[in-house]
Amino acid sequence: MVELSLSNVEIAVSAQLRISAEFPQVYEAPGGLYPMRAKTFELAEYRMKAGWPVPIPGHDIFSRTMVSGDGAQFSHRDNPATIRTGATTRWIAEGFNYDTLAWNALQDNTQGVQWYSSAEYAPVLVTDYTYRLGGEVFVASALNFDSDNQNHMWTDLSTSYGGASGYTVIMVVSPNSVYGNDPTVAYNGLWCPGMPSPGTPTFSETPPDHFASVTMQGYYLYYEDELKERTRTVSIANGLSVNAPVYIALVISRPDITFYSGMGPSSITVKHIPAGGTDPVPLDGHITLGRTPGDVLHTADMALFDLGLYGRPLSATEVQTEFSLLSQSYGGVVQ
Repeated sequence: MVELSLSNVEIAVSAQLRISAEFPQVYEAPGGLYPMRAKTFELAEYRMKAGWPVPIPGHDIFSRTMVSGDGAQFSHRDNPATIRTGATTRWIAEGFNYDTLAWNALQDNTQGVQWYSSAEYAPVLVTDYTYRLGGEVFVASALNFDSDNQNHMWTDLSTSYGGASGYTVIMVVSPNSVYGNDPTVAYNGLWCPGMPSPGTPTFSETPPDHFASVTMQGYYLYYEDELKERTRTVSIANGLSVNAPVYIALVISRPDITFYSGMGPSSITVKHIPAGGTDPVPLDGHITLGRTPGDVLHTADMALFDLGLYGRPLSATEVQTEFSLLSQSYGGVVQ
């Protein structure tokens, strides 16, 4: 037998209470918010002189200046309009030959080929596109294509290049929009078959009997025709990482396709692939610049400086020569 004797048990309890008020969230003020007083002022153009605004003088002088700590300077290369390449038809991004809805050729040995667009889809002319190559800073003009705005153009080469079994396209282009690229677009049209766009996001567009289609996806250009499935070709990775333009040549013929890409004539990457067919065939002349067939959901993000169309396939030496001529204006070689 065990006897237990319990001692007295004491329990001490303390509590603290903090009170705060939680007011209901008000997402919109009752009756809405209205300004007590609002004024709008539209100022006339002016110039600054000695820290004060003054009227615009009768003769105004504009001077672009730059201060560099590492010796960079503005480029003093030839204007693109003064250079004559071997292109059959050539377009440059300048205000004197671009009126928003039509892009006129600088060089033209054909029936007057033009690129067209609409008020809804027209690319924007940027006159102060700035990029740097080495110690040179370039300020150039470019046609900016932006996928958010579905910018693209179209043309008909049938009358001028009708029945051609092969041709060459040379572009000076940055594969980046001035306003930024849309990463949600899986691929973008570059040089594809197509008619004028009807103004709807998607539409029926029957592929022609014989065509060549070039698109951009990731770091590469892709080629496709009526017999060949979409195939990866040359890399454009160097152009995607900077805002300086890259030189691209599309030599489209049968039975071989050759693509060239480089930041200049001394750094060219080449890719040869077989076409879908082996026999020369007349390629369809209805071309869209910057969109894929049947929709405007895969339009291009790019800034286009120069576009040359040659009525025959160029050799590797001829492509390098054309790149050298163009680089006198757009950079990529030492003067």
